[in-house]
Amino acid sequence: MVVVAAIGIWFGISKRQAPAVEGGTIRIGAALGLSGFCADFGEGEKKAIELAIDEANKNGGVNGKTIQLITEDTFCDGKGTASAVQKLISVNKVEVILGPTWGDSFQSGFPIAQKAGIVSISPSAAMEALEFTGASNDRVYSTWFPQRSEIEFLQKYAVRKGVKEFVVLYENDPFTEMMAKLFESEAVKVGIKISHSEETTLGADDYRTVIAKVKAYPNAAVFISFIAPEIKAKFLKQFKELGLKNTVFSSADIENQALLDSFPKVLEGVVFGSAKITGNTVDFVNKHKAKFGTEPQGAAAGQAYDAANILIEALKKGPVSDLNTNITKVSVPGTTVKEVKFNDKHQVVGGGYTLKTIKDGQFVDLK
Repeated sequence: MVVVAAIGIWFGISKRQAPAVEGGTIRIGAALGLSGFCADFGEGEKKAIELAIDEANKNGGVNGKTIQLITEDTFCDGKGTASAVQKLISVNKVEVILGPTWGDSFQSGFPIAQKAGIVSISPSAAMEALEFTGASNDRVYSTWFPQRSEIEFLQKYAVRKGVKEFVVLYENDPFTEMMAKLFESEAVKVGIKISHSEETTLGADDYRTVIAKVKAYPNAAVFISFIAPEIKAKFLKQFKELGLKNTVFSSADIENQALLDSFPKVLEGVVFGSAKITGNTVDFVNKHKAKFGTEPQGAAAGQAYDAANILIEALKKGPVSDLNTNITKVSVPGTTVKEVKFNDKHQVVGGGYTLKTIKDGQFVDLK
């Protein structure tokens, strides 16, 4: 959807020949959601990237060249993402982009960068969404954990608990639709029956009609995929007000501390997959506290730190024109995974999941 829309706003970008390295400086762009409903992700990504670049510059930058970070706000929507990427390329003359935030939902930036021959590394994009929309993954990489693994993990847990029937509810959005289709296709493999599946209007206010349909399946669990934190809360509030007791499963993005702080009772009992961290998170958190005085924010801060670090390592291996090849050949010690490297689908290798739920206003591990 947004990919097609982006084609009309390329503004005639063509691959530039002028290098971004001038006077000992290399320009890296960051297209991040700093305003809107994905800002919790974007703000955390921004600080993590700044931390990685500051560390690199203190250690000689990229082969002696200082890294200059130029950040643009995507405003957490397709049009804003396209504009941010456009400006970074045409005005700021960057040669590589970190982001966009939620590139699976806001794919409008990728074709613009691809047409300009520029590599994008997103900290929070599900590469499976590009597959489902038919978008190319050429020059697009992500340090976000594969979503197919998350779905498999959730479903195996459900089967162990004797849950073999689901209702699937999702919004009209590339990411949420992808998650629903993944859930439905993977369900067949483990013997789960999808009794009902329904797409809802993006950002709807009233879900009572949809929830009423769930009452026809009292023995089914419900898998929900909604894009914005406040929408998840709105749906779950109405769900409980109507007296439904079905177990609700969700994706990892529900692990949002601000959302939990605002709606602890509404989120109570939701089951979700959480990224299983195998890298050196303690070191990252300590460095983040030392620089910013706070712990990392949002679910993708560690992935952003990893994305920046593997990009910097790849840039050290040769000119920007060879980056798309070099980035598949390098690896770095990771924050979210033990070793950051990409597979042939341009996904980070080694990303796994654990299970959590919300109990008494806390995120807790499930056995």
